Amino acid sequence: MSAVDNNTFTLAQDEASQFALINRALAMLDFDCFDYIQRHPLPFTTPRYHHLGTIPDALIRLDDRHLIHDTIIPAVMQRQTGLIWELKDFYSIHPELATRDHRNFYGLFAPGTNLLGHTGAVLTLIRLNRPITQQELNDQPARYQLLIYALQHLCQQILSGRHRQQLAIELTPRQTDILKWIADGKSNDDIAHILGISSHTVNYHTKQILDKTHTQNRYSAAMTAFVAGMIPS
Repeated sequence: MSAVDNNTFTLAQDEASQFALINRALAMLDFDCFDYIQRHPLPFTTPRYHHLGTIPDALIRLDDRHLIHDTIIPAVMQRQTGLIWELKDFYSIHPELATRDHRNFYGLFAPGTNLLGHTGAVLTLIRLNRPITQQELNDQPARYQLLIYALQHLCQQILSGRHRQQLAIELTPRQTDILKWIADGKSNDDIAHILGISSHTVNYHTKQILDKTHTQNRYSAAMTAFVAGMIPS
């Protein structure tokens, strides 16, 4: 495998470059493809998930079932640590899989947790031709952790870009500044004082922000912009 260098993690701005970095990182870890699922923070009552992946459908679909999303993810979603597995490990949960002539494959589950330790995203790395061993993870733990973190970050960048494009949100620099302070919990009067502008101007921009983000209040606007990558974390 190629040596890790600083250029590996250069932040790419377009999706094609981001996917190229993902494929490079996969090759460095000797994996063939990946699956990534991220929970959208809104709405809280009916959570939605964004998906990104390069696993061939022929490998992970059985009739109308998606083996990763319908079988493996529910079984490991509550985990806060990584897990090595292969498809055969889930035969006890779904015995019908064992009766079908389906190719076995090997996976490494890497959860992404929020500040409370809850799993909010799942990165699944897939190897097709040989098992993943704990020994190989133990031999180079820092390498695996760094590359997995980079993969998760790149997946988030791609999904944020797609979400931003889908929403077609175009904010002015002033509106972006105001949104950052809204996300910090500042009132419109506070923001006016911080930015040295009138409260009337802040109120006007806030209304424009709500219209552009298709939201009904300041909080939802800030969350929508954050998920779309318009407010840097």
